[in-house]
Amino acid sequence: MTPNQLQDRGRALLNIYARVEERLLEIIARRLGDPDGTPVWVQRKLAETRKIRSEIQRALDALNAEAGPLAEELIREAWAQGYESFLAEIRAQGIELEGMGIEANIQRADALIRDAAAQLDAVHTHILRETEDIYRAVLAEALPLGNAGAETTRQVMQRALNRFANLGITAFVDKAGRKWGMAEYAEMATRTGMMRAAISGYTQDAIEHGEDLVIVSDHSDECPLCAAWERKVLSLTGAQRNHPDCAGTVAEATAAGLFHPNCEHSLTVYIPGLTHIEGSKARLGITPAQDARGYQNRQKQRYMERTLRQWKRRQAAAMSPEQERKCKARVDMWRRRIRDFTEENNLPRMRHREGGRVILSDAARKLKPIKL
Repeated sequence: MTPNQLQDRGRALLNIYARVEERLLEIIARRLGDPDGTPVWVQRKLAETRKIRSEIQRALDALNAEAGPLAEELIREAWAQGYESFLAEIRAQGIELEGMGIEANIQRADALIRDAAAQLDAVHTHILRETEDIYRAVLAEALPLGNAGAETTRQVMQRALNRFANLGITAFVDKAGRKWGMAEYAEMATRTGMMRAAISGYTQDAIEHGEDLVIVSDHSDECPLCAAWERKVLSLTGAQRNHPDCAGTVAEATAAGLFHPNCEHSLTVYIPGLTHIEGSKARLGITPAQDARGYQNRQKQRYMERTLRQWKRRQAAAMSPEQERKCKARVDMWRRRIRDFTEENNLPRMRHREGGRVILSDAARKLKPIKL
């Protein structure tokens, strides 16, 4: 599998989670889409929690069946690419290493795969609880209304469901208390897992064959956490921490923010006197100011993509054809804004972060289109 093919497979995993997130919101909206505006109806819907749990579980079982094997494939392939990258560098120096076939060493990725599987299981359990909690919370908003009527009840529940759709279904809460939505978490976890697997495949073999010094790659539009470490020489084990070219250890750089979730940096072997510390940005004349502008543009693009996905979730959570049509108009508007922004700033269009095309239901399609 080529690096580009590996990235495409990673994007496929993101789309799986985004699709299932929309499906879970659709389940809630469909279950709540027929209110009669009475307390009896609310109590009856609360009593149906077991039914909706079963429906949610089926959606998550399908997610497990599709996402689990794909995540394993991605980590194994990323590890193999890191491993092969080290071999290619060694061979470029005219050195052939015995017993270095990929088949004999790929099992080293198994620990990373087990960790990823355990992480996915925990996340899917959290998603089940979170979706049930959203269902109950939306109904709780309708409970004090009494006999307010079907339309009023639907409007109140739609506003409540919209609030949850704006945030997404929480898949993970990090140590800082930040809540990660399903698609957002899937992208972060996939990229982080692949990056760590590739680095592990590379560094394990580098250490075993006597290489301790490595140099950090450089990228355009890097984040402030990584900027301080670009093209810095690091020690893998600390054995050459005092080498005059060495800026620290990989562990120290990681603790300071390098290789954070979603980081795109990598390591290559550093050979004193042969490896050029000057990176591609210096050769191309890219200034720190240009880097900063590029980073800001990327962050704005990420914001626009998140907003587009937000409106897609709201469309999935629509409890009426009118609401569905309104949300679809917003989806189309944000898609146009992203297209214009990326063209104006010469940025690649990240369609996997925008999700797939949204199709209106038959009832919504019959309504007059909304223009924004």
